[in-house]
Amino acid sequence: MTKKKQVGVRFDSNRTRLKTGETQRPNGTYAYRWSTPDGKRHSIYAPTLEKLREQEEQIIVIPGMLTAEELSKKIKTGNVIVIMKLSQCVEAVHTCIRLHPETNFHYFENVGTGEEFYTSDRKQIQRKIFPYFSLMIIQ
Repeated sequence: MTKKKQVGVRFDSNRTRLKTGETQRPNGTYAYRWSTPDGKRHSIYAPTLEKLREQEEQIIVIPGMLTAEELSKKIKTGNVIVIMKLSQCVEAVHTCIRLHPETNFHYFENVGTGEEFYTSDRKQIQRKIFPYFSLMIIQ
């Protein structure tokens, strides 16, 4: 049986799979590079991959108005995304659920009330029409 080579998959010297933007430098330290929406490049550095990933993790909070393409780009960064006012981007969210089967979507509505609701079931989320007091966490 022959092994298939995974295109675009990279590993460090310890055979740990590197995420998009992560690299191991020749001296054994790690770097993470990304671009912001305005096109500026940024980098962070750390002595270990664990410390680099601690620095990488960010939460992106979105007020609600965005397209499926914009949301898809944010999902690809690997950051945790919180979308407020889901009623303003229903189609974008539904589209991204279909486009990103590897991603976890956590849907909440009316949090803190007697009508509080939560699900991470993709099919159930796709059938929802989001009320104003709803939010989603994407991981």
